[in-house]
Amino acid sequence: MYLITIYRNNELELHKNSDNNDLRKANTSMLNKLFSSSEENNGIMKPSRLWIETSLQETPSEEEYLFWGSGTVIMNENCANIFKQLNLGNNLLSQVQIFELETKKICRDNFFYILNICEERKYMLHQQSNPNLNYIPYPICKNKLGMYSIYTKLENCTIELNSQSSSCNIDLWKDPLLSDIFFISGNLYDLLQHNNLIDKFNPVLCKIIG
Repeated sequence: MYLITIYRNNELELHKNSDNNDLRKANTSMLNKLFSSSEENNGIMKPSRLWIETSLQETPSEEEYLFWGSGTVIMNENCANIFKQLNLGNNLLSQVQIFELETKKICRDNFFYILNICEERKYMLHQQSNPNLNYIPYPICKNKLGMYSIYTKLENCTIELNSQSSSCNIDLWKDPLLSDIFFISGNLYDLLQHNNLIDKFNPVLCKIIG
C-alpha cells in the first residue's frame, strides 16, 4: 500500500530499466521531501488517499480492522471509533480512502484511518533488565538518552515502566527509548477487547516498577 502513486510507478519502471538514473534521482528526491515534511509536522502523515496495487496485494476486507501500509498503522471505522471514545491528546486519526493504483478507481466507499501517534511520554526505565531489549547508545542513535531495540517477540513484562505510567492523562503514547512500539492505557485495552478488536495489536503487559 502506498502514499505516493508517482513513486510506485517510477519503481515499476526502474524494474524494467535499472539504468534510468533520472527516475532513481526523482524517487530519492520524492522520499526526502516526504520524510522532511513528516519531520516538520512531528511525524504526522495526513494524506486523503492510499493506493493499493491489487495485482500484488488484496484489498482489505470490511472485517479487517487493523493493517499496515507505507509504515503506518491503518484501521477501519469501527476500530477508529473505539479510539475516539477516549483521550487521545494530540494523537490524530487521519481519514483516508483506498484507491487502486492500476485503475485509479476507489476500492471501497467506506473510510479508513491512519493513526498518527504524536504524544510522547518518558515512562520507560532507562535501565531495562530484560536481555531481549538491546540498548543502543548515543550517538549511534539520534536520541541523546539512547534507545532500545527488540530482536525477539515481545512477551508480557518485558518492558519496564515507572510508576507514573499508571496515572497517565492520555490513553495512547510512544516513548523515545523504544521505536516502532506504542503504549495504550488499560481503559483503551479493555474497550478494544470488549469489541473483539484487540488481537491484531499483539498487546503485551508492561511491568510497572516503583
